[in-house]
Amino acid sequence: MSNVKISKIRLQQILKEEINHALSSKRNTVVLIDMSRASIEARLLSEKTNGIRYDYGLLVEKVDLGDRLAGFWRGAKEKAADVLSAAEEALTNMISYTPSGTAKSMNSGVEVTEKIKNAWEWLSPILPDGAVMTSGLRTQAKQDSIIRDYAGRNNIPVTSLGSALAALKEKGYVIARYVSSRLGFGHGGGGAMDISGAPLDQIEAAVIAAHNDPDMKVQFRLPGTGRSSSIKERRNNAFHTEIASAEPADPTAIQAAVAKYTGAGSTGSETV
Repeated sequence: MSNVKISKIRLQQILKEEINHALSSKRNTVVLIDMSRASIEARLLSEKTNGIRYDYGLLVEKVDLGDRLAGFWRGAKEKAADVLSAAEEALTNMISYTPSGTAKSMNSGVEVTEKIKNAWEWLSPILPDGAVMTSGLRTQAKQDSIIRDYAGRNNIPVTSLGSALAALKEKGYVIARYVSSRLGFGHGGGGAMDISGAPLDQIEAAVIAAHNDPDMKVQFRLPGTGRSSSIKERRNNAFHTEIASAEPADPTAIQAAVAKYTGAGSTGSETV
């Protein structure tokens, strides 16, 4: 059985930054540890995703972060990698999940192409419960409406769509001014869908798992792989998912592919 696990990259970045700061600090050890705990706690708690927060208290309990930082201060800087590894493992285990294997829904009014429909049918059974497709094929008029809607929610005057979008981007929103006109790419080209309703890190993990699974006949443009790649939009609370290809979804093939994640028909275990 496979657990689809949360991405560890952001936690790793935070811990590395805080540990490096702790090691370079000239403060006394006790103040240093307390300061680092408070700083790490504040940063971890700011990394919320849809009601699932990184539980700092449990993290410290599991990896004894304070004691290990004291060890660093006494010169054991080489142990930093060990702390990061233990912290990553603890956090991953805390909020990993086992997919239910059930197909997820899409919001009313969402338009899909055959490519989006096929990709959703392959992917959705291993998405975390609560996940829903919130957008698929999108016209430019719909894109304009989305900008106006987000501007209204944030009390931003819409003197022009360009100025409203600039103000939204300053607040951390990831919204394109124009939909793609390139067939198969983006919302305008019928090659992208937005997924929300569940922790974004878990949604991303499911997308990566499906992409890397030879039994899942779907390929995605994963985050950071190019201009037209998937994006984790934390401020928007959505995972923008770019689809590279998706074969017609056969229910029997989907069921067989999903079984390894849910444990159905398998007694072994596999890590994603």
